[in-house]
Amino acid sequence: MLVADPNCRHTKKRSKQRARGVDKAPGQSDTEPRLISFKEQVEQLVLDNTRGLDEIEDTYKEEIQAESLRRR
Repeated sequence: MLVADPNCRHTKKRSKQRARGVDKAPGQSDTEPRLISFKEQVEQLVLDNTRGLDEIEDTYKEEIQAESLRRR
């Protein structure tokens, strides 16, 4: 289960907004904004992890290329 870091500035901001009802439309339940916030957090985690994997892949390719140049 994913849990948002309570010290994260985005988490704190969203919590304050929810407490004030900022992102709640008239007639909207309290659950919907929380689900949207959770979805945004998951999307950010996926994006961060994808970037991390891309960096690992790029580094790996650079290492392979450097190794092949050394062998020549």
